[in-house]
Amino acid sequence: MKEINKLEIGQWIVDPMALSLKNGDQQESLRLKAMSLLLQLAERPGEVFGREELIQQVWPETAATDDTLNSTIAQLRRILAPDERVSQYIQTIPKKGYRLLAPVKPHGQQPEAGSSKSRDLKKLSAVVWLVVLAAILAVGLT
Repeated sequence: MKEINKLEIGQWIVDPMALSLKNGDQQESLRLKAMSLLLQLAERPGEVFGREELIQQVWPETAATDDTLNSTIAQLRRILAPDERVSQYIQTIPKKGYRLLAPVKPHGQQPEAGSSKSRDLKKLSAVVWLVVLAAILAVGLT
């Protein structure tokens, strides 16, 4: 069975299956939706994601609001860059949405050509969505 690859976002090593981030000795856990949001932004680093697009992609099964998105972005910012007033990781684009500023690459590898990197991130995102779906089904069956 192939291990799901981790990726690097800036100084952080992201492990989607463990819902964790690691930066040196510091390790942080994320909630499933926060990890899904981070992976969504990492699929197209540097590109602006509209607020509605992010809400539809990360919370398709619920009636999430702008406040839900804002609080999840704030949580990610507190973890990724706790000492910075302006995040070097997630930028707000007024009246439009958000974009990931940090470089993204597969863990332990040099940055690859865009198409290969995009495929790897889409695979990771698909795995996270499968975990989300399994969690929804498990809750629905109990």
